[in-house]
Amino acid sequence: MRSKGIQPDLVTYNSLVQGLCNFGRGREAATLLNEMEQRKVMPDVQTFSILVDTLCKGGMLTEAREVFDVMIQRSIDLDIFTYNSLIDGYCLQNKLDEAVKTFNMMVEKGCSPNVFSYTILINGYCKMTYNTLICGLCQVERVQTALELFNTMRACGQHPNPQTYATLLDGFFKNRRIAKAMALF
Repeated sequence: MRSKGIQPDLVTYNSLVQGLCNFGRGREAATLLNEMEQRKVMPDVQTFSILVDTLCKGGMLTEAREVFDVMIQRSIDLDIFTYNSLIDGYCLQNKLDEAVKTFNMMVEKGCSPNVFSYTILINGYCKMTYNTLICGLCQVERVQTALELFNTMRACGQHPNPQTYATLLDGFFKNRRIAKAMALF
């Protein structure tokens, strides 16, 4: 494209950022922001939102929050997709207090939550509840019941996170169920 003298515009860059992110190349996509600005093509809410979403899904919450903060500093109007992505990122890492703060910020800024906003929070709380119950069961030496709850959690569509596995593994080891721990691992 550039070799033919055609300069990329915002739509072109957004397509490139989205494509790179779809293939797990979020860091490379983030470097395009500098190139865009050098070429006087200003990233918009869609550009930044793609990055926030990809970074959150990739477990790079600190970097996602930095991009989110840049959006605020530049007075870019955040949209529901941006907020939901960050809220989901916090929930995925069991940072529900931060998820709720972001949700409240969204509402305060006049961005109305949608069904996805509520679903993300509900799923986050459900996962936390499962983790808390599994931990409690392991502490009172009811690891078999904890394992059954773990299986129920998965059957209900709640995906265990590393904390869930670590809690269950710890429970198995503390109760001398080494074979079960290794089978879970």
